[in-house]
Amino acid sequence: MATINYYLDKADKKGLSPIHLRINCNGKQIKISTGEKIASIDFDKDIQQVKNSSDKHIEINHYLSYLKDRADELLNKSYKKNYTNKEIKETLNDYINAYKENHSVNILREQISLYGKPFTFVDLFAGAGGFSEGFIQAEHNNKFFDFLVANDINENCELTHVVRYNHQLGLDTEFYVKTLQSLIFWII
Repeated sequence: MATINYYLDKADKKGLSPIHLRINCNGKQIKISTGEKIASIDFDKDIQQVKNSSDKHIEINHYLSYLKDRADELLNKSYKKNYTNKEIKETLNDYINAYKENHSVNILREQISLYGKPFTFVDLFAGAGGFSEGFIQAEHNNKFFDFLVANDINENCELTHVVRYNHQLGLDTEFYVKTLQSLIFWII
């Protein structure tokens, strides 16, 4: 029978301690990073949960409960009774990655124009989009930049832009895989 619990590692420079999952079974121990950090005063060692004093206590406790349940199913409730350390770590890391992917929420700030229309821009020879990213993140006196179109001759750049600006940020930005000369003739 395996025992499963959490412990805090040494605090970093910001005073946050990484939360690790520890499994003890037949005198052997496996440690797995959960990817979460918390101030040590916000962790209750007895009940293995983050205290209400942390603003992320509900989110982290839900995650820790989920991970502990998956470890318990794997080690104490499955038909397979022999695992290597590598198998356990890989399986639990798969659960960790899947959880984080499925529970990530990005809240985007709506850009409200208080002084008329936003400044618009296009990104020619866009590459991976560093220029565009700078404009998207820039704001001054409630004025912001509206990203209309980008172009580059590299198709991989298009994929990067579509994922970042259309899917992640929800913008209506268009991307054209064309040389500048053919883009100008295409627009005219």
